[in-house]
Amino acid sequence: PDVVTIPGIEQNWEIEEIARLYNEPKKMTEAEIAEMQRMKDELGTKFCRRCEYCQPCIQEIPISTVMNITSFVKRMPPERVFTGGIAAAMERAATCTECGDCEERCPYHLSIREVIADNVRWYEAAREEYQKQTA
Repeated sequence: PDVVTIPGIEQNWEIEEIARLYNEPKKMTEAEIAEMQRMKDELGTKFCRRCEYCQPCIQEIPISTVMNITSFVKRMPPERVFTGGIAAAMERAATCTECGDCEERCPYHLSIREVIADNVRWYEAAREEYQKQTA
């Protein structure tokens, strides 16, 4: 129901398990359906699946990290999100030249340039708020 999995398969038994799910589907409970809808609403229509087909970026922007920054901020400790590698990724994202190469390669036709710009602004505001709280 509007959900596509992108499994990372390493073993043959994993393929068999996935095939079993398609061949012997189980009816979802109302709670499962509601949870899937909540997640779908939260992710919206600009959800990056982290397939990395958009890469490489000529500006060396880790696109999938930038595309998913709002999720990271919600789920990770702030000291990890606003320092180190994630902070460096967001600084790099601010150098986006909007060449559009990534969008041409994206199999999901995401507006990557738009999301990067929006997420850089959002991240900078969130970081400023965090710095105020920790000052």
